[in-house]
Amino acid sequence: ILSSISQSYAKLNQTDKAIKLIEEGLKNTKNLQISTNKVLALNSITQAAAKIGKVYQTDNFTKLLEKIITEVKQIQDLSNKTSVLTSIANIYAKLNQVDKSMLLLKLIIKTTNQIQNSANQAKLINSIARVYLNLNQTDKAITLLEQAIKTTNKIQYSINQVSILNSIAETSVKLNQVD
Repeated sequence: ILSSISQSYAKLNQTDKAIKLIEEGLKNTKNLQISTNKVLALNSITQAAAKIGKVYQTDNFTKLLEKIITEVKQIQDLSNKTSVLTSIANIYAKLNQVDKSMLLLKLIIKTTNQIQNSANQAKLINSIARVYLNLNQTDKAITLLEQAIKTTNKIQYSINQVSILNSIAETSVKLNQVD
């Protein structure tokens, strides 16, 4: 709820209030005992931060992202941890903070390679490719999309496989728009 309200504040250009609410939400995630709830909360907070980041690029915002990263690193489930970190790397990419995005991407790629579930791994590789697209590194994005397709082909035919391939196709369309 706090994330939604903070996004409303951001739309009204009341970014200080938006950041305070996100920080309050971040504090509340520390009290969550069930990891799934914590992941959902951190993902929601990250999405709210992404919307604020489009208009509010200051030291306070950067510190907020660093606080979120610290909390996300506590998540035990590799797929969930990597998913939220990829969202943050994408925020950095869109804010043209290439060094910070690349630093996170190194950690994300290392973690993604440890994930055993092919479906989760394929989704994450596709998400990483999107970050590279936002960094205008199309060669890396293409390589990752090829890897995502190979990983997806390991999945037994299912709706999940079709969904992942559809997402990869959407990323490919974005890639063609860059060139």
